[in-house]
Parts: sequence; C-alpha cells; structure tokens
Amino acid sequence: MKKIFFTLALFITSFCFAQLENANWCFTINARVDFNTTPPTPSACATNNTTLTFAANSVSVSNNNGQLLFYSNGILVWDKSHNIMPHGANIGGGVDGVFGQQTTVIVPKPNSPNLYYIFTANKITTLGSPLNPGHNGGLHYVIVDMSANGGMGDVVTDAGGTIIKTTLKNQAGSLMDYDYISSTGLQIFESRISSTPNKDGTKIWLSFFTRFYVGATLQRWALQYLISDNGIGINNDVDGIPPTPNTSYLLDDSNFPIVPNWYFIGTMKFSPDGKYLCDANTSSVMLYRFDNEFGNILSFPIPRKVYSYTSPASVPGLGLEFSPGSNYLYFSTYDDKIYQDGLTQSSKPITKKYIRIRQIGFLTPDTVRIVGEFEDITKDTTHSLNHITTPIFANGFNGELQLAINGKIYICAVYTANPQFGKLAVIGDPNQLNCQYSPNGITLQPLTSHFGSLPQWVHKALPPPSTGPWVWMHGDNIGNQVGVYGTQNVPSPNNKPGSRQGAMNWKDLNDNLWLFGGLHYASY
Repeated sequence: MKKIFFTLALFITSFCFAQLENANWCFTINARVDFNTTPPTPSACATNNTTLTFAANSVSVSNNNGQLLFYSNGILVWDKSHNIMPHGANIGGGVDGVFGQQTTVIVPKPNSPNLYYIFTANKITTLGSPLNPGHNGGLHYVIVDMSANGGMGDVVTDAGGTIIKTTLKNQAGSLMDYDYISSTGLQIFESRISSTPNKDGTKIWLSFFTRFYVGATLQRWALQYLISDNGIGINNDVDGIPPTPNTSYLLDDSNFPIVPNWYFIGTMKFSPDGKYLCDANTSSVMLYRFDNEFGNILSFPIPRKVYSYTSPASVPGLGLEFSPGSNYLYFSTYDDKIYQDGLTQSSKPITKKYIRIRQIGFLTPDTVRIVGEFEDITKDTTHSLNHITTPIFANGFNGELQLAINGKIYICAVYTANPQFGKLAVIGDPNQLNCQYSPNGITLQPLTSHFGSLPQWVHKALPPPSTGPWVWMHGDNIGNQVGVYGTQNVPSPNNKPGSRQGAMNWKDLNDNLWLFGGLHYASY
C-alpha cells in the first residue's frame, strides 16, 4: 500500500468563468462576438433587415452550453435565428429614451430554467415614435418564455395576446411610469440598471440608479430589488404585481453633473464578488461597498471618490469595469491632448481627443494610473487615426468596457459611421498591475459596429440547496480503499475514486462531479 500525492496546475479565480450564459454578445449595429472559441469569433446578428441601431444598451443571453437564446435592445426581442419573436416588436423601451448606457438588462428567473426577465428603463423625450406608441417612460419588465414557440421563445402575454409589461415602484411606493401625452405619472431623468447575485448565489439583486422629483426637489436614488423564485422586491410572490424595492439609498447629488444633457453619460456596475458597486458619470467616479446579503449600499468606510473631472478636460463616465478577481477597477476618460498639427507640420498647436483607460486597485491604498489610450477619431473617415484637425464631442461612441467569459475586458475602441466599422481594444490580464492592454483586441465583422455599447453581464442564480436526505450513489463506504480508474477518457460504471483527503471537487453546469488531486490510495 503506497500513498501518492498529486499536484495539478489549475487556473483558479473567484470569478466564475463557467457562466456560458454570456458566451455570445449581440450588440448595437448588427455586431456579434462568439466567446466559445479562442480567439473569439466576430460575426453578424439581426440579418433579416433589422438592426440594433441607436439602442442605448443591447443585451443577449445564451444557455448553459453557450448556445445563443435571444437578444434585445429594449425595444425589440430577436430569437437565436435573428427573427423578431412573435410578441417581441415593442417591449417598452424606446429610441427616444437614449439617455443612458445601461437601460436594459436580462435576469434569468431563479429556479425557472425557461423564464427570463428583461428590464427596460427609458425616458421618452419626443412624441410620435413608432417604436414606442404608448409614449410611456419609466422602469418596466417583461418575461420571455423559452419553452414557447417551439423552443424559439416568446414574450409572455395575457389571454388577449397583449404583452404583460409590469412597472416597478420607487422607495415611496410610486409607480415609475410616465405618460407623455397626458403628462401624468412619475417622470425619471436617469437610468442605470445592473445586477449581481446575492450572498448565497440563489437570488439576484437588481440595482437601479435614477433621478426624479420628490416634491420640488430633484433627488438621485439607488433602488435595489431582490429577484427570487417568488418574484421581485418586497412581498411580491406573483409576477405582474408592481414590485417595491427591498432597499433604497439617497445618493449624494454633489457628485453628479449639473448639466442636464450630461445625465445620460455614465455607467454603474457591481464587482464580480458582489461586494462593491461603482458609479461613473461625467463629474466623478464613485465607489461604494455593497451588502449582497441584505441589499444595502454602505456609506462607511466609503463612498470613495476615485476620480474627478479635471481641466484641461478629462471627463469620466464613458465606461467602467472591475477585474474578475474584484481587485482592480478600470474606467475610461475622455481627454484633451495638445499636439502640433501633424497634417501641415505647422507650429500651430491643435487639440486631439483621446480615450484613456485608467486603473486603480481599491483593496489597498492606491493611485489612479493610465494603462492605455487611443485617439478618438471623427466620423470623417478621410482623416487617419493619428491626424485629427478638429475637436469632437464625447458622444459615447467609444470607451465602454465589459468583462467577458475568457477573463478579459473589452473596450469600444474605434467607431466610424460611414462605412460602419467597429473595433474592440482589450485588457488581457486585468487581475494584474501590468494588465496587458492592447488597442487590437477584436476587429468586428465589416458593416457591423459597437456604436459605443456592449451587452451587460447576465447573472444566473444557483439552484437552492437540497433539503432532502443524502443517498449513497456509488463507490466504497469505508475508508482506506483503492480506486479503479479504467482507461483514460473511456467512461465505465466500474470506475471509482480511491479514498483520499484534501481533494478539490466541484459540479459543472451539466451536473457532472469533478475530482482533482489530494492525498489518496493509488491503484495503477
């Protein structure tokens, strides 16, 4: 009898890359990226004369095996074959409501494998939009049932065939729904939605940052709704009943831009471990602690102002993302840089516009540093990437950041309108101080573009723990037994692991149990 100690080279991180629900990105102007392959594969989506053009935020979701299920821009819902779902022609968002980079998010309903919430937030600024004939602004959700329509999915309707669109309430119990025809209801002036699992992973927190009037005062609030298999928010056990937030937090308005037209520029995201929440806008980048058990935003020892608007112009708010290990924060700024005129070689200085990617570690004292930058080119494609002769406004076409299942962070790096062209920069090792930034991450397929938006992460809740009795399934039930390993890569009911201690084990998304290493009795 001899003991053998196995050591294995394993890639381990606190971030769960096995969430293949995020394996396909479908976004903005017909763009698609498949992260099931290495390197990721760019292609096109919505090929049937439909586009995701002018959506403030696009979202997509795949199944446990990484196969595309559906995607949306908050207005339309497409199935995996790029056809609009039978009741997916208008789910409540609207192009008139483009005033935020995070206006749509998908949340799989916990413990309901075929049901998916799509949350949309919008503010209709003009009337007559054919994409939102109801002219309603606010925060709403619909449900997609993937068991319907032969497995292609459909938006849930009532008995009369009308989409069931549910409005959410704010902290005072008021419906966040505004009718622009009658000028009635609660009007919102900002929309940022994001999600994260709760402490035990069996539920999902939805957070909504918004602004609305309380009396004569315009206030900014963070509203948190807990999504479980019973429904959304406090005391809601039936889908379709307007949910009330579980918690709310009055945000400090002094850290928010005064200019109303700048409300739409900004991003709000959770760290992958769910313990931090960051809010970036054109005035500042604010970091908060988040209690993912009870849904509270904590004000001690932070909020912490990570970055502020500086002059010459360095405007944050275009995008932010956390490293997969939740140890670094990355955000983009829109900066002025003074250069000599490279076209005429004259001595007259000119202003060029750059997107700069900045990094800060927030678990220990740290300072903000620039890890990468690229020139923000104009829509005039006659100018090269390195020769800009006229300043341009930061209109949100570049600078958005998003974490992918391969552990890398991608950035909207180049956008042109004519012809449509898109490119994603990449942070190759975001858990490290030397994060391996490259301006050449993914070149999107021709005639597709990111248009400054990438799909948000889809968080899927874990199944609730079993409360039933344990049942002995296979193998020995006494100690110090040798294993039977059979032939490698050939399954057999006779195979069994030997007695061991200190092994690593986990269950994958297909309910397979994996066992690695440990101190054990060998049988080969």
